[in-house]
Amino acid sequence: MKLSDYVFKFLAGKGVKQVFMLPGGGAMHLDDSLGRSPEIKYTCFLHEQALAIAAEAYGQYTNTPGVALVTSGPGATNAITGVAAAYIDSTPAFFISGQAKRPDLMKGTGVRQMGSQEVDIVSMVSCVTKYAVTVLEPAEIRYHLEKAWHLAVSGRMGP
Repeated sequence: MKLSDYVFKFLAGKGVKQVFMLPGGGAMHLDDSLGRSPEIKYTCFLHEQALAIAAEAYGQYTNTPGVALVTSGPGATNAITGVAAAYIDSTPAFFISGQAKRPDLMKGTGVRQMGSQEVDIVSMVSCVTKYAVTVLEPAEIRYHLEKAWHLAVSGRMGP
């Protein structure tokens, strides 16, 4: 099974019925897998800030995590206002961002960008999330999804 297919199978298994998204190259495999997921509907937006706020509103209204999908780089940074709003309001939310290809990641190089539209989004959102991670090993996806979901819905809820 393709990793991106697993992500949406996992979310469907948690009862997710709706994802708010804006397609982009850094998330193309995730976008494709979402489009082929029979259990989950999606709503496309024209700006990531709007979809992040929609996911937060959905979480407030349903008391279940609102799920947002954005591309890497500017797509992820545009969503930060919605991420922060969910954190401040203790709203259950689940934000997924694309990333540059693993061989192109800047980790440990001393440069600010190597991959297309690459930014260190984890360090940018770590102060307004309960859990944020860049998944580098496919075998670890289940662990990170389970941990992120558990934290989003446990205790004081939030992204």
